Amino acid sequence: MRREIAIKLNEKSEEVAQRYSNPDREFNHNREEFKVHRICPLSEFTAIVVFLKNTGKRALAYFYCVPSKEYWGYFFINSGHLAGLSNKAMQIYQETEEYNFKFNIREVRQ
Repeated sequence: MRREIAIKLNEKSEEVAQRYSNPDREFNHNREEFKVHRICPLSEFTAIVVFLKNTGKRALAYFYCVPSKEYWGYFFINSGHLAGLSNKAMQIYQETEEYNFKFNIREVRQ
């Protein structure tokens, strides 16, 4: 992960922790406070951020970068997200790569 991207990810992670620590935030019934515990880069443009909550629990968020807009988006992960990704995403990706391959060599064969 390039330095500039890592810095922006760190800033966004801290911003999210502050936003979710707001005691008046909608759905913050337990008045939870969030603190960035770990940032785990997965690729150049993705990461998992582990947050510690003042309740003793943890929360995981998946962060993704849209480089053309210099934007970090995120969502908090639940088991449904992981099940969907692990069960089908790689298969669909592989099928798409195989399908697209013919378009990459079409011009070479002519």
